[in-house]
Amino acid sequence: MLAQGQYDEFAKQLDQLIGPLCAAAPQVVFKLYNGLGQGRPGIFAFGARTLNARYQFQLSILMRWRDSTILDFVEANEAERRAVNARFAAKARELLNEIETRYRVDWRSGSQDSPQALTIELDEL
Repeated sequence: MLAQGQYDEFAKQLDQLIGPLCAAAPQVVFKLYNGLGQGRPGIFAFGARTLNARYQFQLSILMRWRDSTILDFVEANEAERRAVNARFAAKARELLNEIETRYRVDWRSGSQDSPQALTIELDEL
């Protein structure tokens, strides 16, 4: 487990990751989730179901990165962080497609197959 200061440092960077997700799925709301300043931060995605929704339940998804990924990012220099952010921006659509397939989520219709909020642990940025 990382120190809270490391989580806080990573949380400051998450705004840069939200932009590419919003561009990839503009009908979904992506917000920083920092657990009231305690524990591992993430990005919360939610949205209302459309009339033609594929699944029964509305979107409620928390995406969080594993401690090892957060530590690598926090320990990186500014140039390395910019490179990670650029790589994430290029792969945002791919990430959402993977989540859609693996967890039975329909980003376009704001729906998911699970009545429970989903927590998705990510291994890389």
